[in-house]
Amino acid sequence: MRIVFIVLQLSQPRCIKRISSFVQAGFDVSVYGYSNGFYEENLKSLPFKIDDSFCVDLNKKNKIKRKYRSYLFLRDVIFKENGDDTIFYLMGSHIGIFCSFFNIRYIYEESDIEAIKQKNLLLKGLLLLLDKYVLKKSLINVFTSEGFADYFYGDKRPNNLVIQPNKLSGYFTPFNRENIVKKRIDQNNIRFGFIGIIRYPNTILRFAKVIADKFANHEFHFWGQPACTEFDSLMLNCYPNIFYHGTFKNPEDLASIYRQIDINIACYDIASGNVRVAEPNKLYESIFFSCPIVVSENTFLGKKVKEMSVGYVIDASKDENIIQFVESINDNNIQSLVNNARKIESGELIDNPNKLLSLFKEKIS
Repeated sequence: MRIVFIVLQLSQPRCIKRISSFVQAGFDVSVYGYSNGFYEENLKSLPFKIDDSFCVDLNKKNKIKRKYRSYLFLRDVIFKENGDDTIFYLMGSHIGIFCSFFNIRYIYEESDIEAIKQKNLLLKGLLLLLDKYVLKKSLINVFTSEGFADYFYGDKRPNNLVIQPNKLSGYFTPFNRENIVKKRIDQNNIRFGFIGIIRYPNTILRFAKVIADKFANHEFHFWGQPACTEFDSLMLNCYPNIFYHGTFKNPEDLASIYRQIDINIACYDIASGNVRVAEPNKLYESIFFSCPIVVSENTFLGKKVKEMSVGYVIDASKDENIIQFVESINDNNIQSLVNNARKIESGELIDNPNKLLSLFKEKIS
């Protein structure tokens, strides 16, 4: 039995983690996918080889030509790899939709619901129908958020569904969290941080600018790759308390990064509908490294953070809300959140593929 992975973003840590889990379980795998220039550091020491990739030039204006060529790539992979002993593992909605119309057996992993992002009701309805078609044909469906299951199924979930939240890599299994020694956070000099692809001008960058303009005693640190022009404008102002540390390697650099911040800013913009139901890896990283997290109101993530008491839930789309929040932070509430995070066992925060692998073995037996 061979598993052929087709991945929307080869360098995405979640995708690397999933492929690695099948490799470690002893399966023969082939790996194909797309490369768009993000997270490239993560491709330098993979435990598997990439058989072929399609380079996505995001600067090219001819999107129709780019889409056409990307679908030719998918078609060629299917024609090359499809066989009696092959199961495809499809990661990404447009990959799932295109490949589902071929006569193949596949597992489908959903980490981003395209339909929920659309404002055009006709397009939203069409994408939802296509997504449901992909899910219906799949041997196993893997969701990276419980919120996705609520969105598609409510309480009536099929028995081929696996919820696989985007938890930390097994790289951290031997890691002793007691070694993460942080000085007690100084409420008069808080180091806020953002870790990841730098976007969301209306919330993340707004938060940083408020810190720059209103709180000279605090700091805001960025790690990651910029993906919006507003970040360039922010950095051009040369604020003395805003710092950009460049890109990083996941998971190897995470411990060092989290030692350098006090509060993790992950209040993504809910105008992107997927944000309302997603369960990002930042939740599990923050808990693991005992770093309070700030997330957006009216989201599944916000609900989880409240239930676990490991962070703050705010509306970061308005300056006055951010100002009020920052002014409300004190030693006691920060330390309480840190203590709550430390009580959560590491095993609950690190990716465990056992349920997925067991169901897969059951399906192919």
